Amino acid sequence: MAALNFPISPTLNDTYVANNVIYTWNGEYWEANTTNSYESHYVNVSGDNMTGDLTLGTDKITLDATDGSAEFVGAVSVGPSSTSTTFTNVNTNGIVAQNPISNSSDIFFRGRTSPGDNKFSIFTDGSATFGGGLTTLAANGQLVLQAGFAAPGNIVNFRNQSATQCGRILHDTTSSVKYETTSDYRIKENVAPLSNSAERVKNLNPVTFNYIGSDVPVEGFIAHEAQAVVPSAVSGEKDGVDKNGDMELQGIDQSRMVALLTGALKEALTRIEALEAEVDTLKAAAA
Repeated sequence: MAALNFPISPTLNDTYVANNVIYTWNGEYWEANTTNSYESHYVNVSGDNMTGDLTLGTDKITLDATDGSAEFVGAVSVGPSSTSTTFTNVNTNGIVAQNPISNSSDIFFRGRTSPGDNKFSIFTDGSATFGGGLTTLAANGQLVLQAGFAAPGNIVNFRNQSATQCGRILHDTTSSVKYETTSDYRIKENVAPLSNSAERVKNLNPVTFNYIGSDVPVEGFIAHEAQAVVPSAVSGEKDGVDKNGDMELQGIDQSRMVALLTGALKEALTRIEALEAEVDTLKAAAA
């Protein structure tokens, strides 16, 4: 919709056309007439200022000169400068955005399908809620995911570029969750048993440490040392930096080490059982 720029010093019966509407100066105000079922309205011009109300399209667009508000029915509503500004789908209340000059609820932006059915809200302190309040992003950065269903069910699904599931956070009981990566046999190939697991475990170097800036003791591994034994458990490179020279820190997923530890334990149990059998044989011979 083009802006209305009425002539400043009109004479009787002067006309002005804008947005398919013909305005005629009747000596007191601009009168709008059109063959497209628009109603007649008035606009007063004094110098560079426009006063009075303007309504177009059977109350589809209304400019209120009394409080400075503007309403676009079905799309946008802009309140006067002395109150909150809102953007509202009048028919369905689909979107409400508020500048809370006098709004105690501090709502800045809200989306809903009907009055009271808020799908998401953004607040002036930087916090936000989604899913009717089930998911909350607090102003301090805390993210809260609340299940809207009884367990079991997925709270978070991870999917790859092809939209195939590759992991999830499963709300499995009332009081617990499971962090899962996809492990279905149908997406695997070249399956083979682990070997020499015990010897590999000997090369792992479990340590205690604390992170810089914290005095909390931690038990774990140094990433690049573990990477030499279980490469799939570690990401990044030792002493890695980005193009700006800033550190690119290595990470470790210690759950990727469970298979190796299980293999080593099985090898150890096999040896123990063999030694026990030998001891039993020796005892029997000495009896």
